[in-house]
Amino acid sequence: MMRGVAASDLVISVRRPPGVADVRRVSGPEILLGRAAHCALRLADESVSAEHLRLLRRDAGWVMVDAGSTHGTWRAGERLPAGTAVPLGDGEVLRIGPFVVEVFVDGEAGLTTNSRDTESIVRELAAAQGVRLVEAPPPVSAPPGWAPLEVAALAAAAVGAGAALWALLG
Repeated sequence: MMRGVAASDLVISVRRPPGVADVRRVSGPEILLGRAAHCALRLADESVSAEHLRLLRRDAGWVMVDAGSTHGTWRAGERLPAGTAVPLGDGEVLRIGPFVVEVFVDGEAGLTTNSRDTESIVRELAAAQGVRLVEAPPPVSAPPGWAPLEVAALAAAAVGAGAALWALLG
């Protein structure tokens, strides 16, 4: 069992192709996805049931239960059986109507995803917020015995403030 699963939040990415992902951190013993206004994650589309999918926290981790939806919840091309608790894995990819829902378990040690889509989600979020992503500059070398603040000052003078920040954080 992954450290922190029982006390973990979920990070859920909801994408309606070809749109940008909406990524949210949610917590609580039950997370409801559906078309109704009272759902924690509202999926506004007629093909989504009012109460479509329940994500439930259990002692051993999270489970998902299709709430008897009309068009079903799909995982890896198979429809989840309605009313049956199915273990929810980290990085689980589901299809609900036109939405692609990716669920990450966020434990005590931070985001614990093994998803190959993480970089694309970050890029989509940045684009949606109008944020330009830049590559990290190469590490800055300093003479032996220099303090991190001196390295940062050297980096700022040599290649700009961005490199200084990376030198301090690195």
